[in-house]
Amino acid sequence: MAVSEAQKKANAKWNKTNMKQIAVNVRKDKAELFQKLARQNGTNPSAIFREVIDKYIEEHNNTRHILWNSI
Repeated sequence: MAVSEAQKKANAKWNKTNMKQIAVNVRKDKAELFQKLARQNGTNPSAIFREVIDKYIEEHNNTRHILWNSI
């Protein structure tokens, strides 16, 4: 099912309000290999990064409540 223009606009507004992009520079050959391996394993780089970020926060933040309320 195609996404309507209104839904695309609503999604873009929500993303602008609630999301932030984090960029990283890596060698081109590593980036291409990483993307290829992620696809081969049924995932994508963004999903892997989100999982790693969540795990890092969990391991390094003693009180999750403080983190989310301080942002």
